[in-house]
Amino acid sequence: TVGASKRVGAISTTLDRPTTNKVRGARGLGGTRTLGDTVVIVARHGERLDYSTRDAGGNWIPTTNTPWDPPLTYQGHLQGNVLGEQVAEALQERGLEPVSAVYSSPLTRCRQTAVAAVSGLTPKVPLKVRLEQGLTESLNESWYRSWSISGTDGTWGFHPKNEDGTRAEIDVDSIHPLAKSPIQSILNNFEDDQSISGMDHEYSSIHKIETDYKWGNFESPDDQRKRMGGVIASLAKQHEGETIMLLSHGGPVTHLYEELSGNDWSVHGKSSYACFSIYEQSDEGWNPLMVNINTSSSGQIAYV
Repeated sequence: TVGASKRVGAISTTLDRPTTNKVRGARGLGGTRTLGDTVVIVARHGERLDYSTRDAGGNWIPTTNTPWDPPLTYQGHLQGNVLGEQVAEALQERGLEPVSAVYSSPLTRCRQTAVAAVSGLTPKVPLKVRLEQGLTESLNESWYRSWSISGTDGTWGFHPKNEDGTRAEIDVDSIHPLAKSPIQSILNNFEDDQSISGMDHEYSSIHKIETDYKWGNFESPDDQRKRMGGVIASLAKQHEGETIMLLSHGGPVTHLYEELSGNDWSVHGKSSYACFSIYEQSDEGWNPLMVNINTSSSGQIAYV
C-alpha cells in the first residue's frame, strides 16, 4: 500500500491508496473491497450555542422556548464547511465516489452542519439535506437532564446542587412539560420546519422513532446502537454502490462504531465537533476506512 500523509484537522493521518483488493482502515481494520461498494461517512455536528454560552459563563437555556434544540455558533457553521471540504478530499484521496446524498438528525445543530458541509463538498449536482429521524440525539437520561431540569445550563447529565454542594433531589413537577410527553411531540415538529434553507422538504424519514421515550422511560445504550445500525443498513440498501453522508451527535456517532466494528467505543474515542469516520461495506460487513478524524482543534478551525 502506498501512503499519502497529510494533515486532517488537528491530527496527522495516512490516507492509504490501495494497490490490491484489500483496504486497510485507519485503525488497522480490513475488509475485501469490491468496486462500487457502498460508502457511508458518519459525522458529528459543529460547535453548539448552549455549550459555548455556558463555557463563557452564561446560560442559553433560559433564553429559549426550545431548550432541547440549541443551534450552531458562528464557529460551528465554519466547522461544518471545513468538514465538507475535508470529507471531499479524503474521498478523492482514496479513489472513492463523491457524496451523492446527505442525511441529518432533525435537531437544528445537525441540519445546520449538514447544509454547511454540502457547501464544502461542492458537489457537481446540488444536494439537499434529508431529515432522518433515526439519526437523532441519544434519548437517554443524560440528554433529558441537560435541558429539562430547572437550573440546567445545558450540561450533559446535569445534576442540581444544594447550597452545600451536594446533589439536590429533582422536583418532578419542575421538569419541562415536553420531557414528560412522548419524544414524538418534539421530533415530529421538525418534519415541517422550513427555517433552514437547503433541506429536502419532499423527503419523508424512513426510520421513525416509534418508542414513546420520555422522562422515566429512557433509551438504553443497546437500543441506541441498534437504532443507528438500522438507519445505516436501511440507507445503505437504498443507496447501493453510492457514497452518502450522515450527520448525527456525539453519542450516536461513537456507539455506531461499536455496532459496525464490534470494538469497544474507546477504540473510537470521544467525538469532537465536526469529526467524521468513513465506513465501506464489504462481503464481511462494514470496514472502517478512517475513524474519528478531527477537523478542528479545541473548537478552532484548522484549515488544510
